[in-house]
Amino acid sequence: MVKKVKKLVRLKELKNGNEKKALDMWSLAHICIGVFTATIFLNLQVALHIAITITFIIAFLWEFPAEPLLFKSFHRRLGESLDNQLADILLNIGGFLVIWFIGSWFAGLIVFVTLSILFLIINFKIKV
Repeated sequence: MVKKVKKLVRLKELKNGNEKKALDMWSLAHICIGVFTATIFLNLQVALHIAITITFIIAFLWEFPAEPLLFKSFHRRLGESLDNQLADILLNIGGFLVIWFIGSWFAGLIVFVTLSILFLIINFKIKV
C-alpha cells in the first residue's frame, strides 16, 4: 500500500537539475499545514475570510520569498518549478478548506496527526 501511494506522489526524475512535477514528496506536508492552520483558526473562532487570507499569505510567502532565502542550497539543487510552487499553495488552501467546512477543530487535529504520520512513513521510510 505504501509503495503504491509513494508512486502517486513521487518526485519526477530530475532532468537538468530543475524539472519536477506539480506534486512531489512535499505535497502532503503542504496539505498538513493547511489542515493545521484551519484547526488553529477554528479553535480561535477566527472568521473565514481572515483565516483563509492569513493561510494564503503564509503559503505564498513560504513558497516565493522565504523558502528560497532560507534554503538556498536546496533550491539550487532541486529548483522547484512554478507549477510545483502554485500546487503547494493550492494544496495548502485545499487542506484548510476541507477542515474548515467540516467545522471541527478536533477533527482537524486528528486529520493533521494522521497525515503527518503518513507523510513520515512515505517520505522517510519509517516502519510502523
